[in-house]
Amino acid sequence: MNTAEAEIYTFWKLIGNYNIHIPIIQRDYVQGLEIPKTKEIRDKFLHQLFSNLHERKPILLDFIYGTTNQAGDFSPLDGQQRLTTLYLLHWYAAMREGKMNEHHELFKKFSYETRQHSKQFFEFLTTIKSLEFEQAFISEQIKNEARFFERWLLDPTVKAVLSMLDAIHGNYRQPIFEQLTNEYIQFYFIDLEKFHLEDSLYIKMNARGKPLTTFEIFKAQLQAFLQSDQNISQLDVESFLIQMDTTWTDLLWQYAQLDYDVAFYQFIKTMLANHVASFSKSSVPIDLILKKNDSALFAAELQLAQVKSAEWMQEMQLFLNTFTQLIPLANKQILNLNELFESNLKENVTYTERIQLYSVVLYAKYSTKLDTGSFNQWLRFVRNVTENTLYNNVGEYRSSIMALYRMKDYIDEIESHLISQHMKLEGFYQTQLQQEINKAKLKNLDPNWKTYIEQAEDYSYFTGEIGFLLKFAEVTDSSNFAMIDHAQAQAKFKMYFEKATLIFGEKGLKIPSALLSRALLCQGDYLVKIGRNYTFSKDSFDRDYGWKRYLRDEKVMFLKNILDSLTGNSVENSLNTMIKNHSIKDWRKNFIDFPEIIEDYCGDNRNIRFLEEGVILLLKMNATNGYCAEYNTYALYLQCQSKGFDQLILDYIDSVGRDYLTKYMLVNDSYSISYNRQNYIIEKYEDVKDEWIDVVEFEEVDKVFDWLKDLNKQV
Repeated sequence: MNTAEAEIYTFWKLIGNYNIHIPIIQRDYVQGLEIPKTKEIRDKFLHQLFSNLHERKPILLDFIYGTTNQAGDFSPLDGQQRLTTLYLLHWYAAMREGKMNEHHELFKKFSYETRQHSKQFFEFLTTIKSLEFEQAFISEQIKNEARFFERWLLDPTVKAVLSMLDAIHGNYRQPIFEQLTNEYIQFYFIDLEKFHLEDSLYIKMNARGKPLTTFEIFKAQLQAFLQSDQNISQLDVESFLIQMDTTWTDLLWQYAQLDYDVAFYQFIKTMLANHVASFSKSSVPIDLILKKNDSALFAAELQLAQVKSAEWMQEMQLFLNTFTQLIPLANKQILNLNELFESNLKENVTYTERIQLYSVVLYAKYSTKLDTGSFNQWLRFVRNVTENTLYNNVGEYRSSIMALYRMKDYIDEIESHLISQHMKLEGFYQTQLQQEINKAKLKNLDPNWKTYIEQAEDYSYFTGEIGFLLKFAEVTDSSNFAMIDHAQAQAKFKMYFEKATLIFGEKGLKIPSALLSRALLCQGDYLVKIGRNYTFSKDSFDRDYGWKRYLRDEKVMFLKNILDSLTGNSVENSLNTMIKNHSIKDWRKNFIDFPEIIEDYCGDNRNIRFLEEGVILLLKMNATNGYCAEYNTYALYLQCQSKGFDQLILDYIDSVGRDYLTKYMLVNDSYSISYNRQNYIIEKYEDVKDEWIDVVEFEEVDKVFDWLKDLNKQV
């Protein structure tokens, strides 16, 4: 099946072609409920709809599925909430813009069968003749209608509809009915009858008389999808489904007893997404699968994603039936399979964890050995490249999945493949890939490298990223590997690793982050550029701002200088001595001398931004739309605290935006000291004129201190 089988509809076309009946098995309408999370989703949805309608920009919503019959009735199985909101939007616009009389019969073609009160209420809506739209809330007018029954308010759907109508009323600014009845709001429409799904799916109830859970609906859809594949025997499908309900259920129950349905559904979604990502030329079908959290994946979507049923079933069976055999083979220091499996049962599973799971599936499917050596060599490579590749979107995730799939023929000898490079390596952070090649070559040339390299890789702070240690040991140029003194290089590598672990602990820094920053500033400008900002780096594993990002930066050689300087004394003592004896005179000086600039003002991500020459903004947030301080004047303010200006009341005024002249030190509520490129500017506030008057400018900060000293005497 292709996308042509999913028709593009508008609500106006749908209600023109069919009578829309919300079936009894559906839940109540909830998009209008006054619950914080629901309200946030509703407000965003309405804002998007109104923005597109006002600007006459088409918007394409998600799929709406259901069944039709010969009588012209349509019963949605997925999309009930969106359909109801669209109906209310059309109803409101028709009422407000005087179009109801003309289209009255169409609006009578929408009904709710979930509760009797809901059914009666929607019938009642079509009898309202007029409303006063100048009033703040139209729900009160509706409730004051003679034919409105108070008992309807006990129905959650009715309450949600009234809230939604008030929300629509609050967003309405200009006529929209013309846009609504044209093709500005569209969605994919699929008649599930075309896929010959079992009727029992729509009437099946659990023991409590409630609708099927998302997972139960999905299982029924999956069964229909697999049984519709002519290339798979029904016996194989039956065997697969039996395992889902028995052996595999027992396995997953060990990991997710409390949220078993959610866990199994999330796991199957990951397995489907990984499978599709291994061959799909587009990220769209993968995104479609991964985003389905709140509702079930349907057979139609599996067909749209072009899932290869036989291959996917084989991957599921091979993985789940060999998983318990693989667990004892895996070195937990490299990858803990129990934790990895458990992560893939949760909604917040990461791209990295999905890719790592796929690597285990590939090993179960393609390895001819299933032994400790080959498995851990494969896991080590996968861990190193996935943990040190940044994933921002589905496309990058797909690239890594495809890269691993292309390596399947070398899965038992991955290091040999890295050395010989039978194929181009891509799909991961290229620097890390090159590092893996270099490490494989070193271990091949001298087996002693294996112990040193793998010990450093398994140190949890580094987790495979040890390029800086190889750089410090001067083993990065593979063309020279055959000529180096490996014993000497290994000794250097070991020394730098041991010294590095004095600073970087298994789970974070062993010393204050600001202390390391100041010591590095004594060596040079080590700051890492992130967009338009520069970060001092922070004690976390944040992919952009953590110290591990710095370890990958070309400026990491400043760290080597630090490590070279460490002696038998404690690290903190050594760094404090370095800071105490520094002779830096440029922009780094005040950052080194006053740690509170970094710690107290530069925000969680420890950012600064260089503007014009000599001007640096201290950022509390990542952008200048938050409060900022100007570096030179803030440092001046801190220095003044210890100058004995007992007659002066000093304060620092920061501000939003990049205008550095609006950030200054305030003295006795009368004088301001700002910084303009290379000069400190002192101004005085004149009450009569209500303005700041220039007093004097100084290029040197010592002149400013002298001026403040004189002022302190005069007060």
